[in-house]
Amino acid sequence: MKVQTQAFIVIGVFTALFLSFLYFVIRPQLLDEANRFDKKSLQENITRVENYIELEKDNLLRLSRDWAVWDDTYSFINEGDESYIISNLGDDTFSNNQIQYMLFLSDQYEVIHQKGYQFAQDEKLEIEPSFLEGLITEIQKNDGKNRTFFQSNNGKMLMLSTYNVARSDGTEEGNSGVLVMGRMMNDAYIEQIEESLSINLAISPEAAINSVKVTGPNTLRGGMQLQGGSDNSVLQLAITGNRTFYHERVSGLGVQMLFLTLGLCTLSMLLFVIFKYFAINPVSQLSKQMKSIQFDDNFSSRVSISRRINKEIRDLESSINSMLTTLETTHGKVLKMAYYDQLTQLSNRFYLYQEFPRFVKSTQKNTAILFFDLDGFKRVNDTWGHEVGDVLLTHVAERLRNYFSEKKVIISRIGGDEFVVVTTYNDFDSLNETIDEVRELLNSEYALGHIKTYISASIGVSIYPTDGESLFTLLKYADMAMYEAKTNGKNKFVYYHELSSESQYNQLTLLKNEVHFALEKNQLRLVYQPIYSSESHQMGGLEALLRWDHPDKGTIPPDTFIPLMEENGCIHEVGIWVLREGLKQMSEWRDQFHQPLSLSINFSKVQLKYAEDFLDVLDESLSEFRFPPDCLYIEITESDVATYNDDIVYFIRALQQRGVRVAIDDFGVGTSSLYGLRDLPVDSIKIDRSFIQRIPEDSFDASLLAGIYRILNELKIDIVTEGVETEEQLDFIVGNSITKVQGYYFSKPVDPSTIEEMLHLNKDLLKFKG
Repeated sequence: MKVQTQAFIVIGVFTALFLSFLYFVIRPQLLDEANRFDKKSLQENITRVENYIELEKDNLLRLSRDWAVWDDTYSFINEGDESYIISNLGDDTFSNNQIQYMLFLSDQYEVIHQKGYQFAQDEKLEIEPSFLEGLITEIQKNDGKNRTFFQSNNGKMLMLSTYNVARSDGTEEGNSGVLVMGRMMNDAYIEQIEESLSINLAISPEAAINSVKVTGPNTLRGGMQLQGGSDNSVLQLAITGNRTFYHERVSGLGVQMLFLTLGLCTLSMLLFVIFKYFAINPVSQLSKQMKSIQFDDNFSSRVSISRRINKEIRDLESSINSMLTTLETTHGKVLKMAYYDQLTQLSNRFYLYQEFPRFVKSTQKNTAILFFDLDGFKRVNDTWGHEVGDVLLTHVAERLRNYFSEKKVIISRIGGDEFVVVTTYNDFDSLNETIDEVRELLNSEYALGHIKTYISASIGVSIYPTDGESLFTLLKYADMAMYEAKTNGKNKFVYYHELSSESQYNQLTLLKNEVHFALEKNQLRLVYQPIYSSESHQMGGLEALLRWDHPDKGTIPPDTFIPLMEENGCIHEVGIWVLREGLKQMSEWRDQFHQPLSLSINFSKVQLKYAEDFLDVLDESLSEFRFPPDCLYIEITESDVATYNDDIVYFIRALQQRGVRVAIDDFGVGTSSLYGLRDLPVDSIKIDRSFIQRIPEDSFDASLLAGIYRILNELKIDIVTEGVETEEQLDFIVGNSITKVQGYYFSKPVDPSTIEEMLHLNKDLLKFKG
């Protein structure tokens, strides 16, 4: 056989082997890589959806927090002011905040108000009883914890957030009620996610698959599940994608294989020589480099071959590198959506947690975490709307970016009007200077279109690693310091390490924990302030006042511990104790001194939640201590009855049916009026000391007080004038009214032993001063 024939046979065999190698080894590997690339791209879309929903949960929780720590919400939960519903819970509230459901629960998880509204259809959202029952069960099961979860209503999944209601100044904590907000996970909401992320997303009637699978020649399919709470409901989401990279690879390889085959046939003898040198080695090199690229960690990698003689090899290299460039760009866009705030373009909470360890490791310097909360931002939102509020947030972000442009920092918006700056510093003097400059920068005028406004910032500061090494701990401490700054007047900054045991924040936190056990540990006592008759000059009654003798802090002022008792609910038990202790003491004195003394005790509006229990104990105590009901006065502060709501009126009438008297305390400093007394069934009015302070010197105050006396006397309403401190005041009061008097001119609140001495002396009113 001729060498040419042999060579032709050898070349043919090698050509066949080479073509077989390309088709059955290299081509499947490249197609498999492209297939995995398509699956990974779809898996990243699934991750984007998960991150989007997590961000929505966080945003909904922060929206709930903004409403829950609003003083109007606190007042509505505790006082039931119907004007709150009219002013704040209209249909616009639901559309503006993109929610469909709001629920207000008391601290006993009783429904105060709920509303469901589908703004897209402009119709009421029907709430299933089983949904409400399951929702309350879920909240109770988690002890009212602030959280976000899912639950089904009428076959539709709702994203729900729960947040404990508290006052905005940060001094009120504990369970004063729960605010629930809900966002419907319906087709419209899924379409919103689909449009925002530019992906194919739909609610699936079938069970979602956990892995990405090929569902057709051109499509891939993956899915995810949103698991409900106590009702075990599940929302199935399906995400589909195209096999773009796979088809591009199939098309590209087809052209490349065609050129290679033609080249081999035309240059058969030459291909025998260059087969391995110019073809197999470069292709193998590309394949190895493709396998070595870690798509999850480094999208900047590129393939490269040392020999580029063959055009097809050059095209293949260029095609692969072009594909990697496209992937790197796409990955960058995904990262920006996942780790950056879409409004301000600052990094978000996810980025902050991911970048913080690398930041402190790379800087190796003193590091501070500055936690900003904007003072007055809610006012801007309420006055001009959320669009203006969003513009204000972008201005704040721009000012922070410009100020820190020359420094290595992390600037993040972690929610609502809260920003975090992680920065290095040389010493505390330089850090203080930086914070003061930023505070002044944020406190200057903002031009928001035709609107001009001012805001300020309260700033909490924690130090790494002195205050902690984990970002979670440092953010928590900086948040605590920020609330201390707000409590102390706003537009200030406070370091966490300055929160000593004597700080207001920590003092209140400790007292909140201890006040609940004050009664159990016998730290409470009653003192009594006498009430005299201006006609007989004799002691006619006593007001029982509560005192807390703390074993370490001494006597705690009532205006400090009474709100804490109201917040944690122990005011009811304490109120019962005050009632029984006061009646017992007064019964003993009446028997011992044979004087028809009356007793006045104060009643908190929070106790209205336990009104029936209080009335039952009242009946038992009056009978047990044989105390005349008409000698007992229940004092209710004027501001608590200003709205004359049904609960207050019902309670007052229930007391009067038992013969117990009702007095309005601090009359004149609240929001009620003399005209309102026409509809308010009270027996006595206690005029606040603010009317007495400047008489008789101030003619206006004197005329005003004389007029009030004249009206109340004509209405035949019993009067007690508080705060009498001088003889001149007493002379004016006696000369212008028929009233009882109370104040330091006669006696401060004193212990029972001192009252007994006074009863023994039984001195004339004008001769006795305690």
